[in-house]
Amino acid sequence: MPQPFWNHNSGNLLFGPDGSLYIAFGDGGKRDDVTRTAQNPFSLLGKILRIDVNTKQGSRQYGLPADNPFPNVNGTRPEIYALGLRNPWGLSFDADGTLWCADVGQDIWEEINLIEKGGNYGWSYREAPAPSPSAPMHPQPMLSSSNPFMSTRTLTASASPVDSSTAARSCPI
Repeated sequence: MPQPFWNHNSGNLLFGPDGSLYIAFGDGGKRDDVTRTAQNPFSLLGKILRIDVNTKQGSRQYGLPADNPFPNVNGTRPEIYALGLRNPWGLSFDADGTLWCADVGQDIWEEINLIEKGGNYGWSYREAPAPSPSAPMHPQPMLSSSNPFMSTRTLTASASPVDSSTAARSCPI
């Protein structure tokens, strides 16, 4: 996949308990995601994708699970399972089948996100629970949901003390 810059090209892939292949891609680099790829619904960068490797669909060498969150949304790649990630390097399913993702922060926050189908994790408008200083003043998420930025479902670590001991014990990453 073409990358706009030399960094944030991290990623990971694994098969989920549903048999689908989950693929994580970084936002393509540069500080502050200057090209806003993580929020661009037509870019595969800054996303977690979900595909079916056992089928082919149209000109693709893979199929798309019928319950992917954006299968028929104009201008949106149907492979997208979750978006708004900076540099997701770790994916893991726990014993209950919950998907977790370790994502590299920029200045203060490192994230371990509980990934939900269709979730938007806010990058580059947010870094964990904090608004990004370089983001537009009133960002409008490109893909909306009842909770457009999933920061409430994020375990974070920062330079200041954060008590995440209870939640961290259940995280497989």
